[in-house]
Amino acid sequence: VLYIGDSLFADLVDAKREYGWTTAAVTPEVGYEMEVQSKTRFVLSERSIDLLLNCLRLVQAELGNAPRTAEDLAVMDGVENLVSRWRDEQTNMLG
Repeated sequence: VLYIGDSLFADLVDAKREYGWTTAAVTPEVGYEMEVQSKTRFVLSERSIDLLLNCLRLVQAELGNAPRTAEDLAVMDGVENLVSRWRDEQTNMLG
């Protein structure tokens, strides 16, 4: 959870006084994001990103410390571009 505010204590003092909590926050955005993240389209994008990153790790492990050819670099750049596209898609879904 990311909290942005000028004073966590001041912003949440009522919850501390009433319930004895040291920190608490209810953010409507989190509920919306959780709803979006449970949708099939978002899950598909997340799985696609995971698969692409796993493929990239496997390629990098296979190549080891060997010099990269232009073809190697093109393949890795292509995979990284696909990951970026999927992340942009997720950003669009989240609004």
